[in-house]
Amino acid sequence: MESIATKKQITDTFNEVREYSFKQKREDVVNSLLDQILELQNIIRNKTVFLEGLYPKFEKITWLNADDIDDETLRIINDIISTTRDISRSLTIQYVFFNNKYRKFASGALKEFKVSLDDIKEITDDIEDVFFKLPKDDRFQKANDRIQSL
Repeated sequence: MESIATKKQITDTFNEVREYSFKQKREDVVNSLLDQILELQNIIRNKTVFLEGLYPKFEKITWLNADDIDDETLRIINDIISTTRDISRSLTIQYVFFNNKYRKFASGALKEFKVSLDDIKEITDDIEDVFFKLPKDDRFQKANDRIQSL
């Protein structure tokens, strides 16, 4: 009688192990995790692509002649600067979070994101300099006049 109980116990254990093995193969946990990592990398890359898309637009703005721009347009440029700085602050907070939590899974995307954050800050500062700081700088204006006269 004891052999029937032993056989049942072994059969039940075998069935449990077999079912678990089957589920693990079917659930494909590893692929699910890899998909989530790819999604995270894509989210970070999309943020980078957005910032990089601003560079040529901002660069064109910096080449405009400040003397040809009216006050209303200067206000819009000021709004672009302010809004871009808001975006930059928000994305920097996200970068810090992602870098602290997910660096192992998205190091390349995070490095590109960091570079784009640094670049957007620099080009935003350039716009501010061109339209709001440098036109008031006498030394800059004299140097610019000399360059223009060549």
